[in-house]
Amino acid sequence: MSAVSSRKVGDAVRRNRARRRARELFRRNKDLLKTPMDMLLITRAEMVEAPWSLLQEQYAAFIASLPKEASGR
Repeated sequence: MSAVSSRKVGDAVRRNRARRRARELFRRNKDLLKTPMDMLLITRAEMVEAPWSLLQEQYAAFIASLPKEASGR
């Protein structure tokens, strides 16, 4: 899993925080993905200030929306 932040997200501190949050989402929810896959998360400025519970809900919804072959369900 890779996370990418453009300068639109903010200064270096905000970009790094967004990337850290994206990586942590992936790390804590690895069990949702049953098959190996390449994933690229593109961060947004809202991700820095969003509540953690909202990020987890949206990440889980995204994984659930993947085709069954990709998520291994």
